[in-house]
Amino acid sequence: MIEKAVSYIGFFDSGVGGITVLRKAQDLMPHEHFLYFADSANVPYGNRSKKEILSCVLESIEQMMRFPLKAIVLACNTATSVAASALREKYDIPIIGMEPAVKPAVLEGDPRKILVLATELTLKEKKYKDLVKELNAEDKVDALPMQDLVMYAEEYDFESSELTKYVDKSFASVDWQDYKSVVLGCTHFLYFKSIFKKFIPSHIHYIDGHEGTLNHLSNQINKNAFGTKPKLMCMLSGLEVSSEVIQPYLNYLDRKTSMFVSTSN
Repeated sequence: MIEKAVSYIGFFDSGVGGITVLRKAQDLMPHEHFLYFADSANVPYGNRSKKEILSCVLESIEQMMRFPLKAIVLACNTATSVAASALREKYDIPIIGMEPAVKPAVLEGDPRKILVLATELTLKEKKYKDLVKELNAEDKVDALPMQDLVMYAEEYDFESSELTKYVDKSFASVDWQDYKSVVLGCTHFLYFKSIFKKFIPSHIHYIDGHEGTLNHLSNQINKNAFGTKPKLMCMLSGLEVSSEVIQPYLNYLDRKTSMFVSTSN
């Protein structure tokens, strides 16, 4: 049972994608305690209706709030776009959302184009379209939905021939000479950076919003004292489980340290 004296930072995702953010947070905030909640019973979110997603997120966060939390990171672009505003109205702790890191990509100032990889719903959402419009980047930013990558990650499949064929087919019509960067607009997609490199030329720069999100989180919380022994709690759709359940993904990320991209929002 959780110790009430311990205050956790909550990370929420539909599945295992948010573990990529959690792992970075463990590096940046080594004395913090973390609660990771995966709504694995309802993954994937990207092809659900907004009403369904909102219901799933609100129910999940309500279950997380039974425990002492000092902040929650919505480590899911889809959940952020659909539910962040409602959660901020309901709760008085910081709710840190994530969105595709289009802004830092545009601000790099390179005349070549940017390709955003994300789920279908994230790319359809008004929040994403408004972001591109506000940056006056409609002619500079292209988007490519790669929804199936979510389930490949959920199945811990990062190198099968079926996955390779899917990535190859998805990129078949892309002329990479037109682009200078790829925005990884779904937290699940960081697991696939190694296989992306087999199809994407070396001049392409990868950008994600992880570090910017976590820097914002760090500014919103009271940090634990130096020397605090960190705890990690894990929940799957409300059921408390051993953190060993997500350890294979943490280990995979440790073996693929180059997939972390230092980028600010």
